[in-house]
Amino acid sequence: MTLDVAVINPPPPTPNCISKEGRCAGRGFLPLIHLTPLSLLYPAAVIEAQGHTVSVHDGIAYGPIPADAIDADLVLVNVSPASYTMDMEFVRAVKEQRKDTLVAALGTLATTRPDRILADGADIVLRGEIESTVAEVTQRLVSGKKLVGVPGLSLRSGNRIVHGADAVRPDLDALPYPARHLIERDKYRFLFTGDISTSVLTGRGCPNQCTFCPSRIVNGTRTRDRYPRSIVEEIRYVHESDGTSHFILYSDTFNASRRFVLDLCDELVRENMGIEWACNSRADGLDDDILGRMSRAGCRHITIGAESGSDAILERACKGETTAVVKEAVEACSRAGIDACMYFILGLPGETRETVQETIDFAASLSTDYVMFSTATPYIGTPFAKEVGFDNDDLDVPRDEVNAIVDSDVIGITPQEIEDAVKESYIRFYVRPNTLANHASRIVRRPKMFGSTVTTAAGMARYVLGMDVYDE
Repeated sequence: MTLDVAVINPPPPTPNCISKEGRCAGRGFLPLIHLTPLSLLYPAAVIEAQGHTVSVHDGIAYGPIPADAIDADLVLVNVSPASYTMDMEFVRAVKEQRKDTLVAALGTLATTRPDRILADGADIVLRGEIESTVAEVTQRLVSGKKLVGVPGLSLRSGNRIVHGADAVRPDLDALPYPARHLIERDKYRFLFTGDISTSVLTGRGCPNQCTFCPSRIVNGTRTRDRYPRSIVEEIRYVHESDGTSHFILYSDTFNASRRFVLDLCDELVRENMGIEWACNSRADGLDDDILGRMSRAGCRHITIGAESGSDAILERACKGETTAVVKEAVEACSRAGIDACMYFILGLPGETRETVQETIDFAASLSTDYVMFSTATPYIGTPFAKEVGFDNDDLDVPRDEVNAIVDSDVIGITPQEIEDAVKESYIRFYVRPNTLANHASRIVRRPKMFGSTVTTAAGMARYVLGMDVYDE
């Protein structure tokens, strides 16, 4: 017996939903940021390896899929804090169309609030890293065995909810490659260049203590990097299979281990495939030596979580870095010829009008042409959410990176002021002669960047001008 399985990101709440990948679960004003949905493609690959038929629909990249178009025995649905109400409406719509279909929820919320998700319509909830869990679920469905007791699984049994033990953390190098053949490759393009791009998992887990970040909820506090040789073999396989030459090396913190980064760079230099890649990183540890090695290995962009221009805010958020460390890292990136994209959060605990201004001034002082600003998001299960009183089951209030929801009696600045400050930050940073000239120069050197640059600028302008950036 084989199963028909559908793995789905439901249609987003807006056409500009950025992602539902790991901690990147939010809305934005940029309609072209589509990360390869590894959270869908890994379980799809595991299920395919068992001989079942699998389809993937990424509503982020493709748009809506009608519930009545889904014909499957098992449906896996990625549930996001930015779109919970719509996601669960989709779950219930699938159940109404096919009452015998088993509908499972996955994602960070599935790990932190399985009882609520079951109450709202899901049949089962997959918690944590789901690959081993979904493999056992499909095996039991085929054999007719009960699902109670599967590690990482929550479900109703009679009048009670039963939670299996914690999910088994998989050997990342033993997993099959993500089922990229089940998605449309050209839907996934790198923001800064417009290149067709795909994500390659390099590791999971993060030892850092940032109070606002939910990544540890699913992937744990211990870094588990893949073997560099295994990563390079996957990159080569994809590159030779379909010609993809731009990769996002995806992890919770790419440079958590210096030895890992250096070994991976050595492997990439040895292979000399002519690819380019981007990664995320903390600022600490980014010195001239390691950045030079990364540049020679093909790294062209690094996203760095600077978070704030106030050292007091950084300390309270347990970031473990200072603004001086961030500034030096950006300058080292510039010396290595790597573009640094800096991420800032406005509205963390301790935020005031003065610290907001510090952050805006600090961002403007950095030697980079790329920054992203967002409102602080109290993701359920994080220390930040607990501190500001949002670690609750009020899931109908979207937790996203555009709308501020933390009251001024908690952080000393109103939600409206935070949202206004985000808009001011973009104006201050991007409407500068040097920044505009640098972006124009990049387009001249790489004309294919023109489309993505215009789309990004248009979305940013609509957002700053207060237009409804979520209109179709």
